[in-house]
Amino acid sequence: MVSAVPFCDSAGLSVLLRTWRQADQAGPVPALASVPTQLQRMLAITGVDTVLRALDTVAEAESGMAVGDGA
Repeated sequence: MVSAVPFCDSAGLSVLLRTWRQADQAGPVPALASVPTQLQRMLAITGVDTVLRALDTVAEAESGMAVGDGA
């Protein structure tokens, strides 16, 4: 859940992408939940929204992970 993140710059975006790459190689890909509008815009402008899913709630993110892990 990223709703408590007040600011995200290129360093924060780099951390998100590095985490996505590591997770993509290891198994289930993480999703972002409760993404603030400002961060949603940054993800869209940079194209990161095409690889990192941004969902409205933690419950949506969790249910997506359960489906993706073969459970």
